[in-house]
Amino acid sequence: MLDDNMLPARYNQEIVNQMFVLTQDHDVKSSDLISKLFIYYDFALRLFSMPNATNLWHLNQPEFAQVLAKPLFPNKIMNEMKHIPMSNYTAAAYQMYTYMNIKNFATEDDYLFKFAEKKSTKLSGNLKKSTLSTRTRTNKQSVVPKQIPYYNLASNVSFFLNFTAGRIFDVIDTNSNGEIDWYDFGTFFQTAFLFQKFDVQGKGKLVAGDVYEKYIDYGDFPRVSSNLKARAKRFNTINQDTYVDMFNVLVALKIDDIVALYVRKTDKSTLYEVELKRIFNKVTFGKVSDGVLNGCLRGLDANNIPMYDWECAFMAGLQVNINYIESAASYNTQVANNLTLTNTAFYNVDPTLLPVAPAFF
Repeated sequence: MLDDNMLPARYNQEIVNQMFVLTQDHDVKSSDLISKLFIYYDFALRLFSMPNATNLWHLNQPEFAQVLAKPLFPNKIMNEMKHIPMSNYTAAAYQMYTYMNIKNFATEDDYLFKFAEKKSTKLSGNLKKSTLSTRTRTNKQSVVPKQIPYYNLASNVSFFLNFTAGRIFDVIDTNSNGEIDWYDFGTFFQTAFLFQKFDVQGKGKLVAGDVYEKYIDYGDFPRVSSNLKARAKRFNTINQDTYVDMFNVLVALKIDDIVALYVRKTDKSTLYEVELKRIFNKVTFGKVSDGVLNGCLRGLDANNIPMYDWECAFMAGLQVNINYIESAASYNTQVANNLTLTNTAFYNVDPTLLPVAPAFF
């Protein structure tokens, strides 16, 4: 069907070629698009297609935001997007960290006493709760409890679609020319669809170890490219128990396409500092400190200009970003729920998380 000139106007030869790139899996004998798979990707292409697009078969940033706002856009993917923190990643933000605040370590006897005391308190509390529940059922009307998130996001601002769409667009707009093609959108849709599929609890995040295992071993419907699965192997090089949101997964799976615009012919593993920091700005890592990046210096070129191992620097920057998001989310959860923390402390709290934080968009 793809080769018989029987396709509607949303197709052209470039889109057909990119369709095969998006689905080329070396572990599958046939590279043909079977009917069921074609229907899936055609649905994504229908979302991508804008009859009044400024440039046919392409989308600019406002048009991309309009696609995300379409009624047919999958709700589960939108839910994952709502869990992407709208943080202002500044140098001060990356100075924040969570650490222990234990001044006096208890002896083993103290721990046993505390355990027994805690168990007794729990039993007493259950009895009181049971009595209270009985009184509520017999004497009062039921009260619907206030709904609070199971865990707060790293940012304390309400979800704004255009802002999140803009950040995603910057990542998938590989050559930064202000528009994306079908391959760019298809990569985003693949990544987001798989993420929501793996996030069965709808938490908006997965631990890095699960991202690694689930993406590289994926062989279910819909088919995705071997290339995308191979790129997910880099998640095995960071802390396996840290949480990763959909945006950072997208960045990690798209970074190769961006770097390909900068690497040279003889050495594709290194970049100059200007090139590296331009890419970091594009993917929100621009404020990662030089102290982190300097660990990835790989000598000098013939003109004594320093070179960086780009993948080393990217993974180091990704870990810094993830660490900040986890710390900021914990801080916001503690504040929102008025939790008293005894042995955990937050140091150099990001100013944008404070009650009178300045707006940045």
